[in-house]
Amino acid sequence: MTGTDTAAGRATAEPRGPRELEGVAGPVRSVMAGNLVLRFLVELATYAALGYWGASVPAPWAVRVALAVATPAAAVAVWTQLLAPRATHRLREPGALVSEVVICVGAAVALAVSASPTLGAVLGATAIANAVVVRVFARRQGRRSQREERR
Repeated sequence: MTGTDTAAGRATAEPRGPRELEGVAGPVRSVMAGNLVLRFLVELATYAALGYWGASVPAPWAVRVALAVATPAAAVAVWTQLLAPRATHRLREPGALVSEVVICVGAAVALAVSASPTLGAVLGATAIANAVVVRVFARRQGRRSQREERR
């Protein structure tokens, strides 16, 4: 399901989560469901990468613990308030896409610096590709919803 622009009464291309799958059948539904699962896994990997980075900073023990907790907590707070399907102050596109990519790529860079450049590159590329595909499916569903409403 896509979001609705209440001012204009038209569907938007904002990804809204598992409800996007309503009314979709067959292989497209499977791909959409898989992509939403991947989106969740990328989100978890983002938090893990930020926590790992914080724990591996060359600093006193207390600073590393604080960074390992505070950095992913800040990302969780931003995500839940601005990017999650049921966020209280959900950003509109393209702001949501930009914010999601900045958070995920930031985590990918942190992972590349603290653990492995290859893992960082994989996380970054996966996050960007997934964010784009989620929005392509959301836009497709928005167009489908508009056609069904006209019938």
